[in-house]
Amino acid sequence: MTPRRDVMARFEAFLAEVVHFAEAEPRVVGLVAFGSGAEPDRVDEWSDHDLALVTLPGHEDDFRHDLSWLPEAASIAAGAVEDHGGVQVIYDDGRVVELGFATCASLRGWLGNAMRVLVDKGGVADAVAAIAPRAGLPDDARDARVLCARLLVGVGRARRGEVLSAGHVVRAEALGLLLGLLAQRLPGDERLDSLDPRRRVEQVHPELAARLAAAVRLDPEPAAREILEVVEEHLAPGWPDFPHRAVGAVRRRLGWGPLPPR
Repeated sequence: MTPRRDVMARFEAFLAEVVHFAEAEPRVVGLVAFGSGAEPDRVDEWSDHDLALVTLPGHEDDFRHDLSWLPEAASIAAGAVEDHGGVQVIYDDGRVVELGFATCASLRGWLGNAMRVLVDKGGVADAVAAIAPRAGLPDDARDARVLCARLLVGVGRARRGEVLSAGHVVRAEALGLLLGLLAQRLPGDERLDSLDPRRRVEQVHPELAARLAAAVRLDPEPAAREILEVVEEHLAPGWPDFPHRAVGAVRRRLGWGPLPPR
């Protein structure tokens, strides 16, 4: 394991080089770090750089499709432009950089939580202040009903023999909905990520996280059954809008019977 001081030194040295570039490049008006780049106390050897390069209008593609401006560009093993216009960069040593590109105007429409302005030639801090901390208001009752439907679909596919698809529906889709509900409805703290409720659950709810981690190692149907039990045990008490009828339908359709006592 690399000593943390060495990890931090390399992490900050990379940022310093990008900051130097952004300050000197006339087409760039700002640089913003997200995630661990905005909260250095969270940096470890697995932290990536999540950066937004803020440019003058019309110059985003200048840097999106030509990565030679990045530090150690000769060591870039791969760069991939995603559908939304962000870029995933992999270095030869396995480091990852996630890049977004925006103008001050478009940056205001982004989503984010932990953010740090590294370069601001005008308007960047104001744009960052307008960034929303999460995507809209949660609808817990809706998500609980959708979760029940995904469990039915996932187990149905498993029983049909579509094990790979079933595993994705149960372990990714249903679990993701459950983690979002737990983040909203269970007491937590600021360590939970408002944009991705899968993050840092182990630090805030260690026993529950261990139970769910064990569940998703199971085959799709027992994993789905364990997820439903967590739903009933941790979400039903004291929630007037809990979808008891939908949960009952899941248990009847799949022949699981009532929730066993624990």
